[in-house]
Formats: sequence, structure tokens, C-alpha cells
Amino acid sequence: MARKSDFEEGSLFSFDTEEPKKKKSSRPTTEKTGRKERTDSSISSKAKRKTDPEEKKKTGRVRRKRGKPASEEEPALFTASPVMENEEKPLAQAKPELKAKRKAGTGKISKKTVPPEPARKPATEQVEIPGKGNPSSRSAGEEAAAKAWKEKFWEFDLTKPSQFMKDTMKESMLAEGFGKREANKVFKGLFFKEKVCNTKAQAIEYLLTVPNSYAVKYKIGIPPSPQMEKLEKRLHEKEEKLKKCREEQAGKFKADFLTCPHCKSRINGKFIHPPLCPVCGEDLRSETAIRALHSLEEAVKDLSKRYEDTARRYNAKFTGGEKWVVHLVNPLYDGEDDSKGK
Repeated sequence: MARKSDFEEGSLFSFDTEEPKKKKSSRPTTEKTGRKERTDSSISSKAKRKTDPEEKKKTGRVRRKRGKPASEEEPALFTASPVMENEEKPLAQAKPELKAKRKAGTGKISKKTVPPEPARKPATEQVEIPGKGNPSSRSAGEEAAAKAWKEKFWEFDLTKPSQFMKDTMKESMLAEGFGKREANKVFKGLFFKEKVCNTKAQAIEYLLTVPNSYAVKYKIGIPPSPQMEKLEKRLHEKEEKLKKCREEQAGKFKADFLTCPHCKSRINGKFIHPPLCPVCGEDLRSETAIRALHSLEEAVKDLSKRYEDTARRYNAKFTGGEKWVVHLVNPLYDGEDDSKGK
């Protein structure tokens, strides 16, 4: 039980307690900050701990640098291998041996310094054009169309319908070995244009400028003018002379052995393809025969042009009968130019 004397007046519970004694430090304090001042002894002990390794062992405060072991006995947990170090270094700072290996392509090079090789594209495959591929891959119809003809001309009366013209031409192509598919390719783009030409030659000249199958009309039944009759007569005479001259020159090369007038070589007639010499390449014909042939050819060409121009001017004044001329173009043909007319 507590006594009354133990309590002070004015408080229910009050005990006489002593204040805890504060631990006195050996360091003196300043009046302003209250911090302890460092003494020479404390400074010297800290410096000693930093420099003296034995002191560090006693205190147990050993500072270790990152990435490097504190001593040889205690190696770091992760150490960089020499290969990794060389990889991280750029090419300019690497060892000379590694430099040479990298330049030669035998050394190990990091992915950052060397870009990856682009993927090689496969070799392009040859694409065959339909109808013009390998002969072994063609059908019988394609093979026949490839060797038949490049272009062909047909003539029909004006009274015939277009379907009748197509059926007639198709039957002829099927008889030549064309298939229905190949015949339809020839007819692709065929158009019957209401264009009337003054002469047949004018119509053919126009159709040759169109790349696909086409058809136009030309005038017929118009009697020729007197000037046209004269030109036609002269033209036939020149054509007969030219034909006769060519036959005479061809008869001179039928001998067994011939002598070239230029190189004086004696040549077997079987190996001669007139009019050129197989040795020197010069013309085997005489200069007189060559001049005569050239003059006749020029005369025939000039008269044909004059007759055609006169007929076009004359027929333009009249409206006679008309006739269709159809120009068929074979897109499957792959041989020499061998056009046919009908």
C-alpha cells in the first residue's frame, strides 16, 4: 500500500522519479550546432582504417568495388571472359590478331558491328508464252498453227453475212490442222469496218497497218479509164520482159562447173546459190545483165505506182460495187514470214 506521504498535493498519482542519465560522449560539443567536434585522434583512426588492411580486418568494414574482386582469394561472382570482352570492343580497339581474323571473315564478330547478309533470291524461272513454248509441250493444233502462215487475205462478196465469212475461214483453218481454240485466237479482235477503199491495193495497204485481224471494203465493177488502160498495157509488157530476163540468167548457172569472173575460182555448180560466188561473195552475173535487170525492175515499180494512183483518183468519182477483203493475223506463228493471200 502506498502512503499519503508518498503522494504530492494536487496530483492523484505522482512518483518521484529520477531522470535517466545521458551517456556522455568523449567528443566535445559546440554551443551553436550541438554537434560533436572531431578530434585528431578520431580522424587519425579513420584514416588508419582506410589504409591499414589489418585494421580493416579487425573492424570488418571492407569496401569492395563493383565488378572487381576484393582480393585474389575472393574472385567476383561474374567475370567477363576474354571472348566476350573482344566482342564488346569495337573493331578499331580489338587486338591485331582478332582484327585480321575479322577482316578475313574467320573471327567471331558481334551482331551489332556486322549487318546480316541479305537473303538470296531464287533463280528466276522461265515463263512459257502460251502457244510459243517448247515444241514438246504444244498440242497438235498449236503445232500446226505455228507452222501454217503468219497472215492471210480473204475476199467475199458484199452480200455475204459476217458469220458466213467466219465459218468459211474457220473450216479452212481446221482443214489445215488448226484446233478450234487456235482458230478462235486468230479471230480475236476481228472487226468488219465500214470503210470503202478505191482499189484492192489501197485496202491491203491499210490492213497491213492494223496489228490484228481486220476487214474493210474496196470498190469493184468500175470500168477503167483510157489512161488506166494504157498504163496497164505498158505494165504487162515490162513484167513479161523482166520475167524473161530472169529466166535467161538462171539458165546460165545450170552447168556442172562455173568460173567466177572476179576471183577466177572454178566452182562446182552444186555448191552455188546464184547470184553470189561462195569464195569471194561477188555477183556471178555480168555487169550488163545486172544493169538490164535493175532497169526493168525500176520500170515495173514506177508503172505500178502510176497505175495505182490513177485508179484511186478515178474510182473515187464513182460508187460502183463493193467487196470485202479480210486480213487474218496468226499470233501463234513462229516461223519465217510466209503470208498467203486468197
